[in-house]
Amino acid sequence: MRLRTILLGASLMLASFGMAQQFPVQQTSTAPAAGQAQKDAMAKMGLDQKLGDTVDKTPMVVTEFGKKIPFGDLTGTRPIILLPMFYTCKSACGIEVDSLLKNLAKITDYTVGKDYDVVFLSINPKETPDVAMAKKQLLIQDYDRNGSTAGFHFLTGSFEDVNKICRSVGFRYVWNAEKEQVFHPTGLIILTKTGMISRYFYGTEYSSKLVESALVSALRQQVGAKATPIMLGCIMLDPVTGARTLNIMRTLQVLGLLTLIVLFGSMAWMNARHKETVARVTKGGTPV
Repeated sequence: MRLRTILLGASLMLASFGMAQQFPVQQTSTAPAAGQAQKDAMAKMGLDQKLGDTVDKTPMVVTEFGKKIPFGDLTGTRPIILLPMFYTCKSACGIEVDSLLKNLAKITDYTVGKDYDVVFLSINPKETPDVAMAKKQLLIQDYDRNGSTAGFHFLTGSFEDVNKICRSVGFRYVWNAEKEQVFHPTGLIILTKTGMISRYFYGTEYSSKLVESALVSALRQQVGAKATPIMLGCIMLDPVTGARTLNIMRTLQVLGLLTLIVLFGSMAWMNARHKETVARVTKGGTPV
């Protein structure tokens, strides 16, 4: 009976394993089919660490209030957490922002607007100050501290100006004007008050302890340790939508293979036990 149960389980697992091979992870409707243009864009985007360099302060940006200023006007007072992103992004940028604000709220010894600033820099040239202001009003509700509002900056600007800032800190992205798509990596940059690059963070999850440590280094005008790029394994980041998806096909294949090994191992063991029992009964022994 046990042997039949195991065989049935193995058959079901083989069937599901076959289905996993036939049906790969489904792409979202917003993700375009892979083409040469997309592959070229993916090859161009990245986050290079330029520790010790200084951010380009000359490009002009537009604040959420509609005021045009050189980026350098934001430096000179406090360290800056710089997050290149765009406000209408519904995937990776949202994950980054949520993680950052959640972890900044856990840092009790330092406060935005008092000890450091947070600068969100739109890499979508189609976005306007109105969009930036709406995003600010929505997000600062998650960081409820007196006097912190002035420390949050939501910037927009032309592709040329914003790209100069991003290139100076090693943030490489691609803007497809025809399709209005942004190919970009995920990560943030810590600047000292003079605009020197002090630390990098890769990915979309930012530990409050590590961010606090980086802020301390920036407050001391120090260059932090070089970061190790994060490999997401079977969690993949779509370079167009930014959506993180689980590679179901590969995961099921691995899990299915492991299950099959366990099942066939159990079958072999049960078969050996069955033969041993039959042999003992035949010889007049006591079944076990």
